[in-house]
Amino acid sequence: MRVFLTAVAAVGLMSSAALANPWFEQGDAGDFPAGTYQVTQGFGPLTTIHGATNSATQDWVDSYCIKITDVQAFYATTNSAYDSNAMADWDTRLFLWDLQGNLIMANDDTPSPWSSLQSLLTDPSTYPHVLYNDPQYIIPDECYILSITGYSNDAMDATNTAMVAFGSDFDALHGQAPGTGPFSHWENLGATGEYTIALNGCTFCVPAPGTLALLGFAGLVMRRRR
Repeated sequence: MRVFLTAVAAVGLMSSAALANPWFEQGDAGDFPAGTYQVTQGFGPLTTIHGATNSATQDWVDSYCIKITDVQAFYATTNSAYDSNAMADWDTRLFLWDLQGNLIMANDDTPSPWSSLQSLLTDPSTYPHVLYNDPQYIIPDECYILSITGYSNDAMDATNTAMVAFGSDFDALHGQAPGTGPFSHWENLGATGEYTIALNGCTFCVPAPGTLALLGFAGLVMRRRR
């Protein structure tokens, strides 16, 4: 009975913790697709990512692997008016990539009625403003790379052309501009600072070490009790 109650308590604690699960930048998250990315690890919904970029150390971009589980509910934002858990007191940009480095979507500024210099990503089917250059639709239960940088840092192709035409409509949800090639490098300039990216419809890229073992143990004990 004691083992059974321990297993139930463990699962209960994990379920409770799943209500609000943050990720804190470990060291320096990479600048994917130019470099690496940080793999988020945990259990349950991933609700916030906390970190910082810093121009003084030439740290212009942070990138994180996330798993999007609910396409219709998904958003990523640095705008506290859209989600009170978000935070950034500087002009941000958000990019979403697939694992091969292909651009899915990008945004500079949040549209009305939450208008701000902070950023918002959603699936194109739920975005509350203009879609520009065909941002790609999200595939559920797939891992993606979320990059945060600042105005006016651009993702560039090999001809040094910006891949996203932000200037056409800063509030739009953007896809890759026609005539531009694959990602080559970041322009590496612009605003930097501390941030909290608020997320919805997401989980961690991989389970935290020990999570699956604990769930398996709890399930085994419960089956034996039957």
